[in-house]
Amino acid sequence: MKLLKNKIFILNPNTQFFIVLALLIVLDLFQISIRSKSIIFIGILLSLYLFNNQNYKIKNMDFFGKKNFYLLILFIVLMITQNKYLNFEIISIDIPSYLVASRSENFFEIPFLQQWESKGPVFIYLYRFLLFLSNDNYLFFRILNDLLLFISSTFIFLISYEIGKNYFFSFISSLFFVLVTSHVWYVTELSEIYCLLFILAQYYLLIKYPISKKYIFISGLLISVSSLINQSTAIFIIGVLIFIYFFKKFNEISYYVFLVIGFLIPQIAFYLIYFFNDLSIIYFTNYVKIPFGYVNTGKFEIYELVVWLRRYFKYNEFLYFSIIGLIFLGFTDIIKKNIVNSYNKILNISYLVLGFLIYVIAGHSYQHHLFYSIAFFTIFISNFISKDKVNILSLFVSFLIIISTFQIISTSFNQSFNNLIKHKETYDNYPLKNLASEIDQIFENKDYNVLAVDHVLLLFYLEKLNISYIVHPFNNFEPYIVDALVNTKKLKTNDYSHLSYYVELEPDVIICAPQTIIDGSPTKIGSNIFNCEVTDYKKNYFKLDTNKYLENPNREYYYDPYISIDVFIKNE
Repeated sequence: MKLLKNKIFILNPNTQFFIVLALLIVLDLFQISIRSKSIIFIGILLSLYLFNNQNYKIKNMDFFGKKNFYLLILFIVLMITQNKYLNFEIISIDIPSYLVASRSENFFEIPFLQQWESKGPVFIYLYRFLLFLSNDNYLFFRILNDLLLFISSTFIFLISYEIGKNYFFSFISSLFFVLVTSHVWYVTELSEIYCLLFILAQYYLLIKYPISKKYIFISGLLISVSSLINQSTAIFIIGVLIFIYFFKKFNEISYYVFLVIGFLIPQIAFYLIYFFNDLSIIYFTNYVKIPFGYVNTGKFEIYELVVWLRRYFKYNEFLYFSIIGLIFLGFTDIIKKNIVNSYNKILNISYLVLGFLIYVIAGHSYQHHLFYSIAFFTIFISNFISKDKVNILSLFVSFLIIISTFQIISTSFNQSFNNLIKHKETYDNYPLKNLASEIDQIFENKDYNVLAVDHVLLLFYLEKLNISYIVHPFNNFEPYIVDALVNTKKLKTNDYSHLSYYVELEPDVIICAPQTIIDGSPTKIGSNIFNCEVTDYKKNYFKLDTNKYLENPNREYYYDPYISIDVFIKNE
């Protein structure tokens, strides 16, 4: 091997580094298949790994040396990359449902009292709080969610600094997180953004401070609050158990007691709220019955991870290479058995695996279920910095991340800048917002009711609750959800179906869509239990002409040629 090194790699490590970087830049210009480019890139990584063990001193690599400066750059990059799609009214179909479910006459009204959504009660309260701060302006609400993502990015920065003690590589870690979540899959107001605030805050406490019962208690508390946003994050309690074990506290029962007490306090508090309001069946259904039904309807497909990676290759090749490079770093570290000698790496890998298990257990291959994995994957970079040194592979991946940053910003800046600077114009161009205004103007008396089987964002703009207990369109056609909610007596039904029951109430407005694309195929929605063409059997309704709203390119990011906006108004 020595002879091979001397004969083939006669250039000094610095020269090798920049030649390889230049090679990748040239490679980016050619239209070669993902498989070919991936093989070439892995070959480059193997060459650097096998023939160059050079460690670089990083004392002088903290180019700016100021934490706040790095965070300012991070904030600017995040705002540019997150708001490229702000002109699209809808990116995820879930968000309108969350907005409607968060509606209430009283801020402190118990969640799920009038509308049901699958997330936890703390999530509903947090949504209400941000809606209050945004004055119910949907566009401002979306921007406020960017600030939540920035807080998570800041936690990743601080955690990475505690591990590597270098601001530059801490910045690289958090920058990587911002770039990966700049893909349209993650540019939305999902529950994962809210959960990450608590999970990363808890992780930061474990990394920064010496182990103590106080911080173990707070960790249990934070994870519990996160699980009251999204039930699945309760799994991170296992991460704290691993933390306690590796600090040789496994024989001190008191640490486990403090963890359990911290976790149970919020859970018991919320259960008692529902119990004393005679709503414990709602709490049980939302936290036990429906989640188990959800898991049973899906199946983990490893091929979907390949699809996930391919999309990043299409999105930005250097970001794709960064992901592959970091995976390669972790793989070689396992081979060298370095992980077993590093507490930080063990904890990082533990949380990364737990985050990935959420994706696996959910079994629906939704990209946003990978949010937690992405967060702890990005922290991984700082684990390869030790004693003021970094190996060439880590440095190489870092420069790939920087190159991808410039590329992504260059393709996002103009659209993001226009969306933000002309925010009023952006908001006024939302088609469903304009359709809601047209519907509202029909009624002189604003005391009208609405049944929305689809396009539920209209309910948000109209400031109306759905007369059906179910909000999310697709939940109407999931038997395990419908049956569970009917058993709570919150969802009403007749012998035919729950939707038939609510149509027979003859609400003032009925909104639906007869078909849409599901799993890549045009599908008639619930045709066996619901006829969307209301005027076929209800002659006291007329149908609005909504074509101009349907054809508006700002309506939805994911184009669906089969969907329609069917709005039926009851004749007075």
